Amino acid sequence: ALGTAGTVGTAGTKRAARDEAPPKKKKPRAPAGQADHRVETTTKEPDAGSSSKERPTPKEEGPAVEEGSVAAVRGVVVDGGARQQQADDALRRAVRGATDDHRDEAADSDVRGRRTLRALLSPVAAHTFYREFFERRALAVRNRGAPYARGWLSSTEVFAALDASPALAGVDVDVTAVDAATGRRETLSAAKSEEEQRVVTSTFARDAFGDGASVRLRCPHERVPAVHRLCEALEDEFGATVSANAYLTPAGGRQGFAPHFDDVDVFVFQLEGRKRWTVWAPVDDALKLPRHASVDFVDQERGPSALSDADKYRRVRWGEKEDATIVLSPGDVLYLPRGFAHCAVSDGPTPSLHLTLSTHRQNAWADLLDVALSSALERARLATLELRGSLPRDAFHYMGLAHREEEDDDQERRDGESFSPPKNDAEDDASSEADDEEDGDSVGAVAAVGYDAELATGRARQLERRRAFRSAVRRRLRAVVEAALTDDVLDAAVDELAAAFVAERQPFAPCADHHHESTASLSAESLVRPRFRRAARLVADPERPDEKVLLYHAGENAKAFRQKPVACLDFDLDDAPAIEALLKAHAARPVRVRDLPHPSGSLDDKLAVAQALCDEGLLRVLHETSSSKAAQSGGTEEESDDDDGGV
Repeated sequence: ALGTAGTVGTAGTKRAARDEAPPKKKKPRAPAGQADHRVETTTKEPDAGSSSKERPTPKEEGPAVEEGSVAAVRGVVVDGGARQQQADDALRRAVRGATDDHRDEAADSDVRGRRTLRALLSPVAAHTFYREFFERRALAVRNRGAPYARGWLSSTEVFAALDASPALAGVDVDVTAVDAATGRRETLSAAKSEEEQRVVTSTFARDAFGDGASVRLRCPHERVPAVHRLCEALEDEFGATVSANAYLTPAGGRQGFAPHFDDVDVFVFQLEGRKRWTVWAPVDDALKLPRHASVDFVDQERGPSALSDADKYRRVRWGEKEDATIVLSPGDVLYLPRGFAHCAVSDGPTPSLHLTLSTHRQNAWADLLDVALSSALERARLATLELRGSLPRDAFHYMGLAHREEEDDDQERRDGESFSPPKNDAEDDASSEADDEEDGDSVGAVAAVGYDAELATGRARQLERRRAFRSAVRRRLRAVVEAALTDDVLDAAVDELAAAFVAERQPFAPCADHHHESTASLSAESLVRPRFRRAARLVADPERPDEKVLLYHAGENAKAFRQKPVACLDFDLDDAPAIEALLKAHAARPVRVRDLPHPSGSLDDKLAVAQALCDEGLLRVLHETSSSKAAQSGGTEEESDDDDGGV
C-alpha cells in the first residue's frame, strides 16, 4: 500500500495507507507493490576484489593472454597510491557532502552522488568507469592505503550489531564455511526447518568464526549510519537502489562462499586484512548481465565445473604479470559487473573484512519494456480491430509443438540434409504434384469420414497455414510496437519504474538544518531547490488521471527494504506545473516561489504547493549569497568530471 495517514500543507494532502496500490502492470517492482528483494539481500558473496591532475593510467588490455589454448581475459589494475595523501578522506568528505549539504549549497544530490563515485574509484574518473568498465570489465583500484578504509565498518562493529538487536539467520546474518575437501558451502547458522526462525547470537558467531567460519552481516546500512549514507549517496549517482553486505573471514586462507555470480553490479571495498580473489568473466553473450544469481559452481569432485568451459567463462588475469588472482588490501576497491563469477579466500595473518555495495538489480531495458509492452498491448487492443478478432478456428490443427516437428522435417528435406534436390524442372514439378496428391488424399480421406474437408491436414497445406499465421502475428505486433513507442506509454512506464525506485531507495540521511527547513515558512521571495533530485516522483493518479496527481517521496522510507509504505502526497492536477518546476530546479538554477508556474496565477496557490514540499523535507531554502555561489560554480560540477583529475 502507498501512503501514510495525515495531512500535508494546504495544497498536498498525504494519502492514507490504501489496501490497493495504483494498478501495476506485470512488473513486481511497481511503486505500490510488495517488491522483490532489496538490492542485495540475496547477493551472495561478492567478496572479490582489489581494487586525478596527476593521471596514473590503467594498464592497457593489450593482447589476449593465452591460458592453455584459450585466450584469457585481462582485468584492469589501477594504482591509486599516487594520490594517497590527498585521497585519504576523499570518500568520507564526499559522503558527508551528501548529508551535511548545508556546508556546500552549490552542490545538489546528483553532484554529490558523482563525487562519491569518483572518490570510491579514485583516481579513475567516473566518465572513464562508465565508458570502459561498467557492465563490461573487471576493475581493481589498489594501494590507496588503510586510512582510506577507516570509519566505515570494523570487525568489532560486525559482532556488536548482533548484540544490539536480534539477528535472524538468513535475514540479518549468515555464518558459513566452505569444506576444503569438497568445495561445498555449509551454512552453519541455517535453521533446522523452513518454518523455524533462528536467532544468531554474537557468541555463536564468534565461536564459529574462531573455528574458521565466515560471518556475513546482511544489510549493514540498516544498522551502521556511515554505510547507510554511502549507499544513499551512490543511489543519487546510479538512479538505482544500492545496498550492502559485510563479510568477515578468519585468517589463514579461509573461504566462506563457493564460486558463483551475482545478478547485481558489485563494488568490493576492502576494510581490514587482505583477501585473494579469483574471477571468471563470461564470454558467451547469453551469460552476460544475468537477471538472476547463480547457484554455486561446484561439481562432485571439487572445484568449478561450468567455469572450466572456455566457451562460457575465461579466467580473469591481473596486472603486468598476468596473475590468476588479485589480492585486496585495506582501501582497495574491486568492481565486478553482474555475471562475473568469483570466489575469495583470506590472505595473510589477520582476518579479512570487506564491504560489498550492490546495485542495478533488474534495472535493465527489458524491465522497462516489460512495463511498456503490457500497457501498449492494452492500448493497441482498444485501437486495433484485428487484435480483437478471433483466432483461426483450425489454428490448433497446425500450430503447436507437434506440428512444428512436421515443419522441421520439411525444412530438413528442403535443405537437402535428408533429400536430394530436383535435378530439373520436371523433377520439381513431379515433387509438387506429389505434395498436392498427399494433400488431396488427406482432405478426401477426412471428408469421407464426415470431418471438415477444409482443415489443413496435408504437409504442404499445414506449412502454408503456419507461414500465414506467423505473418498475421507479425502484422498485429506492429500495432503493439507502435503503441509502445508513443510518449504516453513510454513516459508512464518510466514513471512506474522511477516511482518503484523512490519506494525502494534509502531514506534521506539526516541533515543538520533539515528540521529548521521543514518548519520554515516560505514567502513569495523564497529561493528553493530540491534537496534530493531522485528522491521524489510525480505521477498521474491512475484512479483520477484528469483530476489528480500523486507525488511519491522517499523521506519516510525505512532503511529495511519496503518495511514502510512510501510517502504519497495528493495534489490537484492544476498544481502539477508548479511541482514539476520545483523538482526540476538545480543548485545552479533555483526557483523563486513567486515565479512558479500555476494555471491560477495565484500566489497563494504557489506558496501552498511549495510549502507542502518544504514541510516534507523535500526542498532546500537558499539564501541569496549561496544561490549566487551556486550559479557561479554548481552549474559546471556535473560537467567537470571529464577534467576531475581522474584517468
